[in-house]
Amino acid sequence: MCSSDLENMLSVIRAVFWLCGAYVLSGTRSFADFVTRCGLMRQPTFHGWIYACVAIGVSLLGKFASINGWTSGSSSGGYAAAGGNTYEFYVILVCLIGPFYEEVTTKGFFYAALRARYGPVLSTAAIIAFLAYFHRYSLSHSIVTPLCLGALWILTCLARENTSSVWDCIICHSAYNASQMFGWTIYVLGMVMILPVCQGRASHLKSCQSSDV
Repeated sequence: MCSSDLENMLSVIRAVFWLCGAYVLSGTRSFADFVTRCGLMRQPTFHGWIYACVAIGVSLLGKFASINGWTSGSSSGGYAAAGGNTYEFYVILVCLIGPFYEEVTTKGFFYAALRARYGPVLSTAAIIAFLAYFHRYSLSHSIVTPLCLGALWILTCLARENTSSVWDCIICHSAYNASQMFGWTIYVLGMVMILPVCQGRASHLKSCQSSDV
């Protein structure tokens, strides 16, 4: 087993650990209650889609900085060199699994729990500090990376605060990571494909509001 395969395996273990930890700490009586509490039952929204577009813009600034040597660059080189299933699974981790478990635990559970007692500003600051600790290696190589990641974390907290759907946070995070890894055709196509889902939710809310008048 190469080091890249081992890192992939450790990432999966980390995902399970984070999700199980959040579930235990939540004190919910059932998995269904946990899912509801974390905002997973709420569909993605058009506002969340807009936040994701902003996240892509932030990501591209980071990518530009990396191309110009202002940051240490992406850590995906070793996985790309390994190729095959190792790299394919890494892509799934970065673009799907990672955003899912990180946003469910930090924004779906921890942010909501903190928000109830300390308000949005202190809760956002606490989330940034928490995530900065777990991303400390990436943050230590330049000032650009902390600014980009900090902006992403603020965006996802804003999405959780303003839409109550953790799927909006997941889409933001996934879009940010995908735009770091792929050419523009891939993540633009992804955003176009997800737009009808978000617009459908917006149309449903608008029709409900109209019927209430």
